[in-house]
Amino acid sequence: MTKASGMTGKFSTIPARTSAKLPEEYLERRVCETRPGEHFVVEAEALIVDPEMNCWLNPDAIIHTGTTSLLNSSAPSLLVTREAQGYVVSLQSIKGHHWRAKPKPESVNGTDWIPVAELKY
Repeated sequence: MTKASGMTGKFSTIPARTSAKLPEEYLERRVCETRPGEHFVVEAEALIVDPEMNCWLNPDAIIHTGTTSLLNSSAPSLLVTREAQGYVVSLQSIKGHHWRAKPKPESVNGTDWIPVAELKY
């Protein structure tokens, strides 16, 4: 392996890429911006349960695509897949977390909360 000039330590073998513009992969994305087929993680607070036990996702919640990092952290988090029929939420990684049923919140920045099509538990 070659060392990039001026770099030391564990990052010395990563080749530098340069650009005048920030790559899209570094931009923060929200649940409402996902496309069918995408898998991502959100914090548990992004999900609410209404009194009829329907589940809703906050459209403005920030998604994390590095699923293992957030799922392995101490913060409760959910694995979500956006499929053709809607959003599928897995509760399997969050066994000890509990929600309190409450009314569905008003829209966020003009966008309604997103209904969960399926829960896996």
